[in-house]
Amino acid sequence: MDFVTNDNPFAGRVICGCCGSTFGRKVCNSIDERLKRTIWQCNSKYKVKGKIGCGNRHINEKVLYQVFVDAFNELVKNIDYYMTKWEKQIESEDILERVTAKRFINVFNETKPIENFDAGLYFKLVEKIMVYEDGISVELLDGSEIKCA
Repeated sequence: MDFVTNDNPFAGRVICGCCGSTFGRKVCNSIDERLKRTIWQCNSKYKVKGKIGCGNRHINEKVLYQVFVDAFNELVKNIDYYMTKWEKQIESEDILERVTAKRFINVFNETKPIENFDAGLYFKLVEKIMVYEDGISVELLDGSEIKCA
């Protein structure tokens, strides 16, 4: 089982949009180090040896890092919309919704677009990443969903 760490932030958080299983990290080794790559694929793809289960695609780990950067920058680009949403959520009777909204407001008060993956921001904001056959969406802890790639 993969454990969530700064080196493996996607463990348990990348979900198959076709079957609902988690994606697992796989390393494609090569004699040539330049060809080595890390991918994520649905854990139900080869549940039974020799038989393809889930037909969803695999995804390169570099793409997952970029998806978070793109989603974060999309939030920054539309910050007025999201700030209004979070300010309304602060009035909610649901304490978890209020706390989450305050956290998001604090994170985005003076935030600028990012160029590289930031694990701290990722863990503060992201609930899961859904991988579909035709795209990816990032679901945030406040309930927002941002469609990417």
